[in-house]
Amino acid sequence: MSRFLKILTTTLAISLIIYMIIRITTHDAVAPVEVPKEEVKMAVSYNKSTDSFDVSWSDGKSTSVKNVYEGIVINTSVVDINFDGRSDFEVSYGIGAYNGGTAYFAQNEDKTFAEYHVVPKPLDPELNYYPQLGFATFNPQNRTIETFYKGRGLGDIYYKALYKFEGNSWAISKTERQDFFGENTAEGPNYYINEVVEFKDNKSATTTTYLKVEAGDEEWNFVPVSKEEALKSLK
Repeated sequence: MSRFLKILTTTLAISLIIYMIIRITTHDAVAPVEVPKEEVKMAVSYNKSTDSFDVSWSDGKSTSVKNVYEGIVINTSVVDINFDGRSDFEVSYGIGAYNGGTAYFAQNEDKTFAEYHVVPKPLDPELNYYPQLGFATFNPQNRTIETFYKGRGLGDIYYKALYKFEGNSWAISKTERQDFFGENTAEGPNYYINEVVEFKDNKSATTTTYLKVEAGDEEWNFVPVSKEEALKSLK
């Protein structure tokens, strides 16, 4: 190999080594990846001995919230009832032989909690009484709450309600009530009235249906009838 080729080969080797050193030490100045902090999670449980709810967070903080409702506490769960990004909690109660209630407690900025009333105003203004909801199903995706309250154990007499979260508060969207119409006798036939009220744009529309119950092998069948036929049961 000629002297020229030796010099050229040596120069290229040295240049390659220098390039690799620079490449390794600088390597496009890649910024370090920021690892997001773990989300602080909340948990809630009922303390029967103190009749309160023990609330704790994954960052070690905790507090206690006094139970203000009557009934047997069946279940507690973490929800965001007012969609403000803070964790709140839902409490399901057993009331009487076959009914239940649902209440919500919303978290404040200082990690304290206050009752949160889905029902927009008291049922009795003089008593300032906010009721528990009936059996409630909270759907955070649709921003709705559906409730069901039995008038008796059979479930043929009931009250349903649908609430929707609009703007920054809950509003009643639809109710359904079913009750006896006329006398209820063992011999039958027995009649019922079903009223559905839908609310929209500060207006309401009511749909009334009259039903006659026909006993089946395993369950009752509710058959729509005319108002005139149902009125005969009042005579």
